[in-house]
Amino acid sequence: MNRAEKEIDESEKIFRDIEYELKLKNEISHIFLTSSDDKLYGEVLSVLLKALQSKFGTFGYFDEQENLVQPSLTREIWDQCEMDQKDIIFPKNVWFKGIWGRVVRENKSILVNNQFKVPEGHVQVENFLGSPISFHNNVIGVVSLANKNADYTTNDITMLESMVEYISPILYARRERDKLEKKQKESKKQLKIAFDQVSLFKDFLTHDINNIFNNIRSSVELCKIFSSGFKDIDNISEQYNIMNGQINRGVKLISNARKLSQSDELLKQKKSINLCTYLKEAIDFVQKSFQDRELNITVNSRGEKTFVYANEFLLDVFENLLINGILHNMNSIIDIFVNITEVFEDSQIYIKIEFKDNGIGISDKRKGWIFKPDSMESKKGKGMGFGLSLVKKILEFYNGKIWVEDRIKGDNSQGSNFVLIIPIEDEK
Repeated sequence: MNRAEKEIDESEKIFRDIEYELKLKNEISHIFLTSSDDKLYGEVLSVLLKALQSKFGTFGYFDEQENLVQPSLTREIWDQCEMDQKDIIFPKNVWFKGIWGRVVRENKSILVNNQFKVPEGHVQVENFLGSPISFHNNVIGVVSLANKNADYTTNDITMLESMVEYISPILYARRERDKLEKKQKESKKQLKIAFDQVSLFKDFLTHDINNIFNNIRSSVELCKIFSSGFKDIDNISEQYNIMNGQINRGVKLISNARKLSQSDELLKQKKSINLCTYLKEAIDFVQKSFQDRELNITVNSRGEKTFVYANEFLLDVFENLLINGILHNMNSIIDIFVNITEVFEDSQIYIKIEFKDNGIGISDKRKGWIFKPDSMESKKGKGMGFGLSLVKKILEFYNGKIWVEDRIKGDNSQGSNFVLIIPIEDEK
């Protein structure tokens, strides 16, 4: 073969190599444009494995916490690897020490043509070729290939580097798009929470303020009747007491609305508190607010001090449960018995508080949904603006629970027993 023919052959080979690389890049572009995230990395890796005649490989990216995420671990690796706790996410303290870490630290391709020492159960690595995926000199991902039948060559490095250089801006754009979509989803979630909270305010405020004004209006009308000739001073005094109680309810409603607007922050603050203090305050409040009703509220406690791990929202929980027991009660004398005991459950000590009333009771069907946010009791529940769904939310934040039973087992017409348990200390 003369020199001219040799040059022609070399030119044809260069052309074929360029054409082959272009074909591979077109395949990769098509995958990035058409494949979902769960398939993309595996499909791109398949192209690279075939092009570089490798049996195993990975194609991964770094997340915001610098974890190396390898969604493309080849099925052969996954099936053959017998290591415990296999995963596709590798924390920095894991990947940084190994061959991946060296590729990232040095920000250059690394070729090794001898057998690796690997952990027990790991797929045996006969040879290795790895290349960082860099964008503006920042490593955003890594491609690793292994177990080629022959040694890896400098031509293989050139080929892989050409591929990752092409992949780099596409991967960066894809990852930025994913981050943006994640932020948008989170923003939508927060917007929905805010919207739901506004709706909650609307439902509670509309219902409770109307209730308060209607009660005051009724009392004013009765005062007009009683005041004619000043014949019934006692009844007038009683109506003024009712109006005063309703004003107290309105003040409390505004306070609760303010608390609700801050609930996400306030709920984060927990400490050891004496529940008896909050229970006494709640009882005092309902007695002042419902002076037109004969209330008989008794408490059986373990003493004047019983500590739980909670916060100031516990007062609102107690008030809400007491108010429910009063409003849903047609008896001339309203009996509410509060029983406080200590229980041991799931290796944790809890304080159990039972609110037993002689009200109209709750049917078995309604017991299943009264704590749901969209239930009538939650959305339009009477009281100070706190529905049972919020009571449940608060108790769950305390790592506690709430449920309702019949006061007399098997007879829901004899009143209800709202049961809550709260841990005495924060769960470790």
